[in-house]
Amino acid sequence: MTKETKMAGGGADTAELMAVFAAYTEANDARLAEIEAKGDSDPLTDERLARIDRRLEALSLKMARPEAGAVKTADEDARNQAWTRYLRAGDESGLARLDVKALNTGTDEQGGYIAPPELD
Repeated sequence: MTKETKMAGGGADTAELMAVFAAYTEANDARLAEIEAKGDSDPLTDERLARIDRRLEALSLKMARPEAGAVKTADEDARNQAWTRYLRAGDESGLARLDVKALNTGTDEQGGYIAPPELD
C-alpha cells in the first residue's frame, strides 16, 4: 500500500511538518504497544509524545500565518479599504465602485454564479 499526500505549496515547512508528524505517529504507536503489553504507558513516552504534539501545533500555526512579504494587488487593497470604511463608518461609496459584474467559472465557492440585481 502506498501513501498519497496532496498539499498545496510545499517547501521546507511542509517537509518539516511531515517529518514531525511521522515522528508523532511512531511515538504514538510505541505508546499504544506499551499500553497493550503492560496495560499502562511509560511516562517518558507520554512526555515525548507531548513534546512532539507541541511542535506540531507550533508548525501548523506558523504555516497558517500569511507570509510577511506577501504583496497585495491594487484590487485586493482597494477592496479591503472599501470594506473597512463600510464596516467602521457605514460608507458604501467605496463598495458601490467595486460592485461590478464578474464571472469566475472556477468553483461555486469562488463565486461561480452571479445573482441578478433584483436579488442583490
